[in-house]
Amino acid sequence: MVLSTKLEIVEGIMSCMPGKLLLSIAVVAILGAGAKSLDAASKSPAPQRHFEGIVDTHAHLVPDPLLRFDEALSAAIEVMDRYGIETTLIMSPPRATKVRGSYELDDFAAAARRYPGRFRFMGGGGGLNAILHGHADPSTVSAKVRQEFETEARRLIKAGALGFGEMSSLHLSLAMRHGYNFVPADHPLLLLLADIAADQNVPIDLHCDAAATERSTPDRLARFPNNPKRIPATIPPLERLLAHNPKARIIWAHAGTDHLGDFGPERIGTMLDKYPNLFLSLKIAGPRGATENKVLSRKRLDGAWRDLLLRHSDRFVIGTDSFYGGPSAVGVIAEFTKITEPHMRTTKVFLSALPREVARRIGRENAHRLYHF
Repeated sequence: MVLSTKLEIVEGIMSCMPGKLLLSIAVVAILGAGAKSLDAASKSPAPQRHFEGIVDTHAHLVPDPLLRFDEALSAAIEVMDRYGIETTLIMSPPRATKVRGSYELDDFAAAARRYPGRFRFMGGGGGLNAILHGHADPSTVSAKVRQEFETEARRLIKAGALGFGEMSSLHLSLAMRHGYNFVPADHPLLLLLADIAADQNVPIDLHCDAAATERSTPDRLARFPNNPKRIPATIPPLERLLAHNPKARIIWAHAGTDHLGDFGPERIGTMLDKYPNLFLSLKIAGPRGATENKVLSRKRLDGAWRDLLLRHSDRFVIGTDSFYGGPSAVGVIAEFTKITEPHMRTTKVFLSALPREVARRIGRENAHRLYHF
């Protein structure tokens, strides 16, 4: 997700607080209290209080006005070192169109290689995704468009991408300046990408807000003018994508943040049982995050989530959806850098609430296996 839960968290907290200066203090206090109660309430026999070596499979950079990434990467290293993040997978936010400030793997990879072993790369969010949404109408996908898309996808893998991401199917608008976009997950270009991913033995990181059926846009989302009056169903086309090529590994992004009420542990568990090629990255929402089906409550790890994570401990990875930027970072997404550390704290609380071996799989081992590094 690009802007989604960051804006939700900011809005939720700011609606209760008098000023932006209190945002960090409020989030730290909330998460600190949650950490103590979660440790006490967890059923795990030996909480992993100082889990290190985490692999964060989903993060973004916020460049300076000249599209330079040195400050952002330096800021990322500082946060990673503080919170035990061994490696971060960097990707562009899923751009639906080419806009000012768009970037792709080619723009940040050289700078990131100055930190050997600390960063890995995904490709396509800044380029492939724009082609995809530029041809949202499947009838416009000509042989020439398919060839352009495939050529770019294969080039990105040769350039060092460990997979494709962040790609988007349904991306809800959660703020006045936040865009809405949608293509079904079984769009011809996403089916093509699944075939390429299977051939190259790499995963696809997919943002797909979960809607089991078409429905009227909830009031909370209808107040943002970019959203349509009705939300399309996304689960059926996602299932068709998963069935299209069982060798294509699809990582469904942002589990733990549910905007429509259809991204809960029961549905996820059913789909994991049905589709061996489905994996999920976990974005752990804070206690006051305006989202449903949260993994953590104020006092404990949710029981249904705990059961799911123990049963499918080999199918989840950490994906904080953090944004890193330095003092010169610009644009609306620069604001999201302020809540990266609260995300990290919540993630550490989450891992500490799991049994040690499960925390190790979800926090590190599954990522190494999925991304082959």
